[in-house]
Order: sequence, then C-alpha cells, then structure tokens
Amino acid sequence: VDVQNQLGLIGTAATVAAGSDTAAAAAAGGAAAAVEWHAALEDSVVQHFPGNNMINCMCHNTSNLYRMRSSAVARVSDDFYPRLPASHTAHVSACAFNGCFMGAIVVPDWDMFHSKHPRALLHATARMISGGPVYVSDKPNHHDPALLARLALPSGLLLPPLLPGRPTRDCLFKDPCGDGRTLLKVWNRNRLGGVVAVFNLQGSSWDRSKLRSVVHDCSPPTLATTVTAADVEGLVTITNSRSRSSSSSERETGLAAPAIVADPRFE
Repeated sequence: VDVQNQLGLIGTAATVAAGSDTAAAAAAGGAAAAVEWHAALEDSVVQHFPGNNMINCMCHNTSNLYRMRSSAVARVSDDFYPRLPASHTAHVSACAFNGCFMGAIVVPDWDMFHSKHPRALLHATARMISGGPVYVSDKPNHHDPALLARLALPSGLLLPPLLPGRPTRDCLFKDPCGDGRTLLKVWNRNRLGGVVAVFNLQGSSWDRSKLRSVVHDCSPPTLATTVTAADVEGLVTITNSRSRSSSSSERETGLAAPAIVADPRFE
C-alpha cells in the first residue's frame, strides 16, 4: 500500500477475467472458479484501493459478469490499438452495441485512448458519450490539453452522462461500419438534457475470417442523418412529466418548477 501511495496509483484493471473459466474447465468447475476468483479479487481491491477503483477486462462470459459482487466497471470492447488504423471505427461500434447488453449489468468502459493521435477526436467523443470512465494513456507530458478541454464546459464544469451510451433505435439492426450508408448515433442523458453523438464509422470493420480489423473502403462516403429529441430514450417523457409538474406547481404556488427541455439543436 505504501508503494501504491508513493507512485500515485489509485486503481487497477483486472484483465483476462474469462481465464478463470478456461483454467477450471478440465475439472468442470469454471463457474465455481469464477465465484472464488472474483471474491478474492474484489476483497483485495477494496483493501488496497479505498475508492474500489477497478476495471474488469476480458470478462464477457456470463460466468464472470454475474459474479461481480462489488465492482461495477467492465470493459465492453477489445483494446485501443493506437498503431492499427483499421481498428478505431470497429472499436467505437463494438463498444456501443456491446453496451446494449452489458450496460444493464455494469458501467461500460470503452478503454483508454491517446489524446495526441490521428483519431483522438473520434475516441474522445466516444468516451464522452459512453457513460463510463474517461482516461488517456499518453506518455507523460505528451497530452493534447486543447482536445481534453473540449470534454468540459469553458468553466471547467463537467456534464457526465447518467446512463450507458447506446445506439439509437434506428441504428440497432444496421451495420455502421460496412453498409456504406449508416451513421452510428449514440444517445445519452445528463442532468440538463439529452445528448446524441453521431459517428461516420464506414470504411473499416472486424473481419471474422481474418480475426482482425481491416480497411475495406479507403474513401468512405460522406453521409447525412437526422437527429431529433426522440432519439434520446425517455427525454420526451421526462419533458412532458416535468411540464405537467410545472403547471401544477404554478397553480399551487405561483412559481414555475424546473423542467428538462429538449435542446432545439436536436429537433
């Protein structure tokens, strides 16, 4: 613990979590091993990292997902590969779609990224809408402060999303990396309203036969889409509910109650 304090360590990532299944498969005890493994891991994290700061990684099998007793954050994608240009669009798409399932169980982690990188803006925008942790892995003193500042308001105030970022309904059964026509829209809500991020991910995707991301279109098309308040699940319901409450409050007290309203830019 003293070494951790001296180095400024505040958390840890536990990778290859699914290996507990593999290691115990010969004895037909994978699920039981996951119970013991996660219990020991989480007890250690609580003891050594007072903030319970742990990211579960490579843990997509249900033997692990259902055994997370006190940890809440889990990676929902493959790694960020700074030197593999074909991987970046597939990374964002995988995070968004995997979050549909895993976001009901854990706080999705979309992995680290480099703020000084050709695709830094893509990754920064994706982390902003993800609803999970936002952290970078640049070399010390090699960050891009201007890019990172765009994740906050000019005052420095943060508006963290309240939910896991998920694809909008019209994107759920589309291929935003390979069909040549779909833009990926990811929605979320914060304490002031709704947010929708739009990504053009066409041009590269995961190839199941090659088991890696590949570029299949070096000049992906410029695309357009429509963004409305209805893309943000629950936003219209919240607005209508708050509006009714406001009317009732005005009749009873003469004061207007605060309401969440849709940003006109979304309409």
